Amino acid sequence: MAGNPFGRLLYHSRDLVWSVVAVLAFAATWPKRWLTTPGVVTVAEPCRIERITGVAVPDTVPLSRYEPVPVELRHPEHDARVDAKSLFYDVFWDGRQLVMIGPPLRNFEALIRLDTIRIDGERPSRAPVLRQMHGCQITTLALPTRPQQIKFELDWPTEAALVQPSGFDLFRGRKVITTKSRDNRLDWIADWVDFHVRAHGVDAVLFYDNNSTLYSPDELLARIRTVPGVDVAVVVPWSHKWGYWNKHISADYTQVTILEHARRRFLRDARGILSCDVDEMVVSKGGRSLFDWLDQSLRGAIHFHGTNIESVTPPTAPLRHRDLSYGSGKSSPDKWAAIPRLMPDKVQWHIHGAGGRSRSTRARDLTFRHFIPITTKSERVQHEYDPTQHQLDTGWLRAMEHVGWRRPEDPSPGQPPSGQPPGSAS
Repeated sequence: MAGNPFGRLLYHSRDLVWSVVAVLAFAATWPKRWLTTPGVVTVAEPCRIERITGVAVPDTVPLSRYEPVPVELRHPEHDARVDAKSLFYDVFWDGRQLVMIGPPLRNFEALIRLDTIRIDGERPSRAPVLRQMHGCQITTLALPTRPQQIKFELDWPTEAALVQPSGFDLFRGRKVITTKSRDNRLDWIADWVDFHVRAHGVDAVLFYDNNSTLYSPDELLARIRTVPGVDVAVVVPWSHKWGYWNKHISADYTQVTILEHARRRFLRDARGILSCDVDEMVVSKGGRSLFDWLDQSLRGAIHFHGTNIESVTPPTAPLRHRDLSYGSGKSSPDKWAAIPRLMPDKVQWHIHGAGGRSRSTRARDLTFRHFIPITTKSERVQHEYDPTQHQLDTGWLRAMEHVGWRRPEDPSPGQPPSGQPPGSAS
């Protein structure tokens, strides 16, 4: 190419084209970014429990959701794990329409008709609109005002479902962290919130609790409220079956649906949201908040990779994130953050991305640490220290110093056994 002026021209023209595309993509989002940036709204009871209202086929009725995967390819506990009866997990008003969200309807779709629906006792004038997404389904019904309840007139006795309000005002203009969890320890949850408040300016928490047995939703909410800097905290008790997936079947309906539920009932007007688990901490190499990265992203969404941190010494007490500092070098699938109002409605939110990489920007100064020992899962075991595999994660140590969790002169947490020299990783 050095001796080919035409080749050099093409090479630099390619860079110019991509630069123009990037500028145009950013400019296309400009009105939504700056002309409609929602301000924070002061609401009564900013820390609260928000309930969901489900609609399901009774267990006494011999009708279940059709599963296309043959029985021999399903998990042995398929029936116990997978929700085969729910039509909708929740029914709520989003300010413009009635929204009913749940797992794929499949054969249940025949039950959702204009002649079976009653809104406050009356038949609606318009038919519902059904929309199938990956692992979940959204049904909407345009109405002039918010109804109080909805009922389906079917071939068996049914009860009316209370229409829940939206939570948009709660999270308007807020920097939100959201997750789903079951029985994670309260000190883990408090540390997870505290770190992201200190490191990224998070000021609101939306927490889905999936049938925890170690504490009540009120106890969970009370613990989150103790974290300084949290202005809004909402706990959503989610009692539906979690589901599962393998190479033959994707039946993790709850895990998939929760993200779309959060988006459509609570987070539409948030300044930005971070989706990650309690065993994950997002670290910024340069100290910039992930919300600063979001503000500069082309499409209002960013993604970043993760690495694992493991326990390499026998714990003398129950472990917390700050007690761990040795990485294995193994990577974890991407996590993401987004500005909801900039995301097209047709783009689905997934566990490891909001609409795929083509719709988000790689934030190269952001990574997350996946803390393998921070779990209630028995299959994650203690690792023996191996100097060829485990390295001191100095990037995580610096992140803890940045948020005030440790001082530079403090000994490194999670020290390997005496006499074995630690490695280091940035």
